[in-house]
Amino acid sequence: MQEAVSLVSMRPSSWGRGTLPRDWLIDMVLARQEPIVVLDAAPGMGKSTLLAQLARRLGTRVHLTEEAPAADEAALVLWDLPPNAHPRDLPEAFLAGVGRIIIGKRPQTILPGLLRATAYGKVFTLGTKDLVFSRQELARHFGGDRVEAVLDQTGGWPLLLGQAEAPGISVEDTAEFLRHEFLEPMLSSELFAVRDLLNGRSTVAEAAAAPLPLGWLKGDNKSAVVPDGIRGPLQVALDAVMAVR
Repeated sequence: MQEAVSLVSMRPSSWGRGTLPRDWLIDMVLARQEPIVVLDAAPGMGKSTLLAQLARRLGTRVHLTEEAPAADEAALVLWDLPPNAHPRDLPEAFLAGVGRIIIGKRPQTILPGLLRATAYGKVFTLGTKDLVFSRQELARHFGGDRVEAVLDQTGGWPLLLGQAEAPGISVEDTAEFLRHEFLEPMLSSELFAVRDLLNGRSTVAEAAAAPLPLGWLKGDNKSAVVPDGIRGPLQVALDAVMAVR
């Protein structure tokens, strides 16, 4: 079996401030015509990092509050909703297009007013799948000869790519994160899908029940696999959760 790649040894020269720059994604988000852009993705998908990169590009700050920031006609507003937040209604000014806002939130966080804005065509959403680093994007940073090894280790998950900057994270800490953030809220059927994915028994259709970024479609999109970087911690976390179900 091929030895797992060390991301620390492959740390690309394009790494800046502890993160890989995502200039193309920033350009795409800024070019959208909708007044509301939502980064609606699972933990560890780089929502806060992307907002921070946007703030540096624009020379502004990210609002880290549960309460919605006020609209600003002259500036793009960046809002990073805390985990487990219970925000009040999205300000009407954003729905009316008076100001623009980019919001980072988890899928389970309910933001009143967002569904109505979506129904009126005022919202552009990027989900978990959209924030995964693509093969082409990783090739630009790591080189074409290394991209497959990086994908095997990370599946393009921004959190795992960040291990190149923080290699001392323990298996126990990673397992606790996976248990709390991903596995505990899952239905039993989803946990069985994760188990099958770990055991290499999942078809692509079955792997859909084990959401990104725990599994990714490798190569020709016909085989679903767990990134090597979380295989051990995920097994530890899964055993702990299934033991009490």
